[in-house]
Amino acid sequence: DGTLGVSQELATVRLAHEARISELLSVSRIPAYKPTWNLYPRLRIRGNPSGKLYLSREAVYSLDVEGTWRYATASLYGGGAWDAASWSMHPAIGTEVIWLPAEGMTFQGGAEAWLAGYNSISRIYGYGMLTIRAGILPLSAGGVFEYLGDLSTHTSGTLLSAWVGAEAKLPGNSGIYLEAGYQLEDLISSRVYGDGTFRLPAGDRMTLENRTFARVSLDGSPVPIYPADGLRTSGSPSSWAAVDTVRLLFGFPGFRPTFGELLIFRDAEAGVYGEGASFGALSWGAGVEASLAVSFIGLNELILSASLGYDSGKEGVHARITISN
Repeated sequence: DGTLGVSQELATVRLAHEARISELLSVSRIPAYKPTWNLYPRLRIRGNPSGKLYLSREAVYSLDVEGTWRYATASLYGGGAWDAASWSMHPAIGTEVIWLPAEGMTFQGGAEAWLAGYNSISRIYGYGMLTIRAGILPLSAGGVFEYLGDLSTHTSGTLLSAWVGAEAKLPGNSGIYLEAGYQLEDLISSRVYGDGTFRLPAGDRMTLENRTFARVSLDGSPVPIYPADGLRTSGSPSSWAAVDTVRLLFGFPGFRPTFGELLIFRDAEAGVYGEGASFGALSWGAGVEASLAVSFIGLNELILSASLGYDSGKEGVHARITISN
């Protein structure tokens, strides 16, 4: 039946319950009337396409001390930070807080420092994010302010991002998501962006997805392309960028193995993609990709994705591995 220890019927019921619980938790507040403390390992991933943090591109594996009371959770952590930009590991310490001030509203903030020795700091990163979801309606909005300072090179930068989004889930595996946003970099360079994704079945176990993304500078400055944008094609800096991505994916719904209920795998997909882009000049890319969701005892689900393809902007084959949560 494609699973180890769990029947197909049980796996289907579990997925339906998890989807419903996730929907309710996204708009509901569940208070902790008594203070609670926890100590556990955690993996934080920033700068991936599923998030809204752009300046930091790292994965932090840490040991967290977490306290929860009423509608707030705060944590202190220490561990190692993997910097995807420089492919280097750094000791890191930080703090993070999550507060639910009202139904459908979430504030999340944090600060982190990379250690260069026993008494020196090489980098500081901080952010504050507010997201709002309109009850059970498919509408959302949010804003985030980020600061990144590199003490070794005496450089720093800020980025303010704000967005509104709407999502509609259609019968089958179909759906549409639309988003529009504004960004202000270093309190000087401003830009707007739009992002739209449409997904529909293309046959038995096959899905066709089309995504259109555009970012335009309001002051004529070059617009950056961040790793969090999730694009596979590169090009020269320009005052605007427009990208259209088409993906044809084949799903494996029967592939949901579990190992003693500790590791749970699901949502396996594989397929091909094609991408056309304009960063002032035309470029394109095409290749193959695969993805898989994995969780530990049903918690902290991670999406593992890999792609291999040609990028005309780099005039060569480009491989990418992404971990998101």
